[in-house]
Amino acid sequence: MKSLFILFLIAIAASLSGNVSAQPKPPRSEDYPVRKNDFYRGAPAAVILDSKQARRYRTLLTQSAKKRPDFAGHYRVVTWGAGLGGFSMAVIDSRTGRVYFPPFLEVGDSDYELVGMPDVINPAWRLNSRLLALRGRPDWKGSEGVYLYSLTNNRFRLVYHVDLITWNKMRADLR
Repeated sequence: MKSLFILFLIAIAASLSGNVSAQPKPPRSEDYPVRKNDFYRGAPAAVILDSKQARRYRTLLTQSAKKRPDFAGHYRVVTWGAGLGGFSMAVIDSRTGRVYFPPFLEVGDSDYELVGMPDVINPAWRLNSRLLALRGRPDWKGSEGVYLYSLTNNRFRLVYHVDLITWNKMRADLR
């Protein structure tokens, strides 16, 4: 998680340097803070499997719901491999047990758990932020890149995207 956020800081520095002036700077996790009363410290609620998609991942979601929140104050992020370097994910509200899915079924070309890439943590998130970062191609469509989603009112919203070529150029300009 740390490495991906460090890359975001590099991207911000690159955009401020003027080398990539056409691309707006990416938001930072601090730009999407969690309000103090949104942190949940109680016992996690039992998972509610009220959709076909949630029931499909019953065992994984049930086990994950028992763990403490790790995203946006009161959610638990759950990821699982989808083959060929892809992954799928959900978030569980630790207060209510409700399961929420992002607006994509899986992310392809993501380097998720690929052998030989131990420093890459994808996706990335924090307990004190509503910003979720991922690298790849949601639903294997569009360009491979970096996507930032915010979670507000139990809904994911895309707030930033940059294609991988531009992302790599932004990083290379700083070296």
